[in-house]
Amino acid sequence: MNEVEALAREMRNRQRRLIDLMKEFKGPLTSEQLNAVTEELKKLRELISSVMEALGKMATRLPDEFINSQDLSGLDFQDLFKDLEEMEKRLMAGDLAGALEAAQRALQALTEMMAALEGLDNGGAIFIR
Repeated sequence: MNEVEALAREMRNRQRRLIDLMKEFKGPLTSEQLNAVTEELKKLRELISSVMEALGKMATRLPDEFINSQDLSGLDFQDLFKDLEEMEKRLMAGDLAGALEAAQRALQALTEMMAALEGLDNGGAIFIR
């Protein structure tokens, strides 16, 4: 549980840093800037995978009412991966506005995911601050 909580917080913090970093860019990206953003995207993908893995491990220990809950069924990690892919494609094409829009969608999806996980806290199963 603590692992999922820590990973989710780190994911949210990295996503916010990425958005802040992208807002600072003016004009075409330098190779250094592109490398920095690409590295952040890679770390975000790894964190999302880690959260998925941790939730998968926890699922075997949770009661069926948590596994089958409306909150848990609303989690869609694939949307996060798609937004990260779109960000990367738009950055490579030099479309900073489009990349920032995709980053903000990913942050919104992450916020919704964390709210869903908080909703499972009714029985003390999951709580992420």
